[in-house]
Amino acid sequence: ILIPLQAFFAGIISKNRKVTASYTDQRIKLVNQALVGVRIMKMNGWEWAFRDLIQQVRTKEVNSLMRTNYLKAINEVS
Repeated sequence: ILIPLQAFFAGIISKNRKVTASYTDQRIKLVNQALVGVRIMKMNGWEWAFRDLIQQVRTKEVNSLMRTNYLKAINEVS
């Protein structure tokens, strides 16, 4: 009974890792854009807008990581 359950959790964990990787890629892309365009951001006062955008993606990334870790914990216990 436990082997199919663990296989089920492994599939969900795999999907969550792909989602987390997507959020990580988005965040890294935004941070790189901010670093490259720091002078333009400073001239136009866009620091807070970029910070908020990066924070939104980071929050999604952390939530996805937490979900994956909870699933891993459940899978380890079963």
